[in-house]
Amino acid sequence: MSRSTEGAFRIAPACFFIKGMTMEFDAVRLRRRQVIVLWCGVVLSFFTSMSKILVPGPIIDDLQQGLGFNAVELSAMAFSYFCTYAASQLALGAFSVRYGGVRLMLFGGSCFVAGSLLFPLGSLCPPGWAYWTMFAARMLTGLGAGTMFPGLAKLLSDLYTKRFALVFGVVMFLGYLGPICGREPVLMLVKLVNWRWALEILALSSLAAFAVLAIASRGAVKPVMPGNSLVALGKVFGSGRNLLIFLASSVIYGAFYVLPAMAGQKCLTDCGVMGKVGAERLMMAQGVMIALGNLGTVLLLKLFRGHRKLLLLFSLFCGLAGSILGAAAFQTGLPPYTVVAAFVMVAIPACLFSLQSLIVKEMNPPELGGLSISMLNFCAFVLIAACQPIAGVLLHRYEAVATKTAEGALIYPPAAYRDIFIFFVVLELVGIVCALFVPETKPKQS
Repeated sequence: MSRSTEGAFRIAPACFFIKGMTMEFDAVRLRRRQVIVLWCGVVLSFFTSMSKILVPGPIIDDLQQGLGFNAVELSAMAFSYFCTYAASQLALGAFSVRYGGVRLMLFGGSCFVAGSLLFPLGSLCPPGWAYWTMFAARMLTGLGAGTMFPGLAKLLSDLYTKRFALVFGVVMFLGYLGPICGREPVLMLVKLVNWRWALEILALSSLAAFAVLAIASRGAVKPVMPGNSLVALGKVFGSGRNLLIFLASSVIYGAFYVLPAMAGQKCLTDCGVMGKVGAERLMMAQGVMIALGNLGTVLLLKLFRGHRKLLLLFSLFCGLAGSILGAAAFQTGLPPYTVVAAFVMVAIPACLFSLQSLIVKEMNPPELGGLSISMLNFCAFVLIAACQPIAGVLLHRYEAVATKTAEGALIYPPAAYRDIFIFFVVLELVGIVCALFVPETKPKQS
């Protein structure tokens, strides 16, 4: 063997070692950047979650009195947000597998920040343009918020495979703090400054989080994966097991969100269960309960010895019991605390979105984990949107016998709210039947 050949054999292992160390260093650096992007996205998700209830929400009086918007215009503006939110999850969530979570978060974050900044500024347009400018801004905000979720879910699924339930629970907890802070704190901010400045302050805060996310994303974007995005979407919706958990989860949120979004506070005040302040605090307590429930999913799984399906069924039966109790309370005139108990029990299944996400993640291949979770969320918002008008129809049936206040507001009889809780009973039964056929996924380290 020549000296040159012998030297080559000596140098080659060192070259491979250096190359391996470089690749390992690049992988660590990529992961660190992605973690920074992820947690900036979590901060941004706090504001996207808050945005769901901001309009009309705490500024409804300002929009009606200051700009002259009527109830139909305001409800259409709110509906447009949820429509674009759900549609963006379906349309853009399919691209999460191919383009990665970071790209979706960059696109979604930029749309959300732009819409948030534009909305209060749109009110300064001429009267003929103000409403439609603000309407378009809400659609842009919904598009951004809806796109952020599949990007966040994809990045979480990639980075925290073994500790997914724990980390996802923390993320959901922080996200659910958004609607909680979007009530009383925003009202205080609106009183301190005018509503335009209040919304601009929130928009600028989200802009700061997005700016850090955008800076950290340099070098954190993965190469585009080959393949057809629609094929991945077809695999998710083509699975009968996925459809079962999608429906079981969706009816939970379809029923629950009727309370905070439409009938809950009015139900409590119309039937004399409690005053407006108490009703608002109960709605806020439900939000805190849901946030803590998602945070405590890992602990609950330990109590149920890792059995995901058993915990899912238990939560659904709690929701069913609460729905029956609520219907009975309004039918027979049970004490007010029974209505409060019914509200709490109906909220129990909604506390476990992180559990439902864990189930659907474990039922699908790793590369489809983020997409399947975003489609789970998409289906939930479809049911949420569908159940709102159904509840409205149930209330409308009793308008002829409703009484009017001096200000012209309608006070519905207890029978109207009894029918809504009967509707909840039907939804919970559908969820239980679907959950019975959901397979038990293999317990993993969570």
